[in-house]
Amino acid sequence: MIQQAGFRTKKQIRKFLMNFRFYLVLILSAYSIYSQQIDSTLHKAYRYNSRIILDEFFLNWERDSRFSEEEEQRINDRINSDDTLSEVYKLANLFYKYLGREEKYYVIEDTLKYEICYLDSIYLCNSYLDVNRRSIVFFPFHLDRYDGGVLYLNSKYNGLLQNFFSSKETDVYRLGDEYELKRKIFEGKIHFYCRGTLSLKPYKYSKEDLIVPDLWLVIINTQLNKAILSYSIAPWSSETSEWEKIDNHWIFKSVRSKSTY
Repeated sequence: MIQQAGFRTKKQIRKFLMNFRFYLVLILSAYSIYSQQIDSTLHKAYRYNSRIILDEFFLNWERDSRFSEEEEQRINDRINSDDTLSEVYKLANLFYKYLGREEKYYVIEDTLKYEICYLDSIYLCNSYLDVNRRSIVFFPFHLDRYDGGVLYLNSKYNGLLQNFFSSKETDVYRLGDEYELKRKIFEGKIHFYCRGTLSLKPYKYSKEDLIVPDLWLVIINTQLNKAILSYSIAPWSSETSEWEKIDNHWIFKSVRSKSTY
């Protein structure tokens, strides 16, 4: 095995392992430095009240919101080979088809969540009490059309925003004032649907205040002709709607329920 790999001596093996570790550390360090640079960019934009520095942050986010050619090909291959996933993707794209941006960018979560209903009625699968519920499937999601005004919120950028809005302040009133000042630098870029409680201002970051509407879950039957979508429509408000595939097109049928949380 060692000879097949091109190593004839233990010295050559040790040299290879040392070089491998060196390049691995170099790659990990470069990624860490890149993330820290983006993080510091956001803090600098706030500290110096600089729109130019803030633009740099969003240009980085725009770039990171694009799939590489290899990623896009791999995802498309998976979608094209999976009829269920293909239909779920169609439904998700219909849901986000008529996005209305209040600011320059619209933020969408980068993960699609769906499940297949194996019961006789898809409405039974919509009950959280149903013991036969299938585990939710997670899959990377991008719109099927390129839109430079759409940013995808992944764990990296969610973490950067959490870090930016974090504070050592303990008084909720002063926290509210600090949060509001930080949020204002994003005006014209992304919209925060901030929520206060009674007389308190919003005082901490939550991605739910940034992603509205947000498609939470798609439930689809095994015949791939009926689906239920659950999503938020406004801060603290959600809906569940019924969809049906007719003549090879998904049609919105009705809103089955509304709730506040």
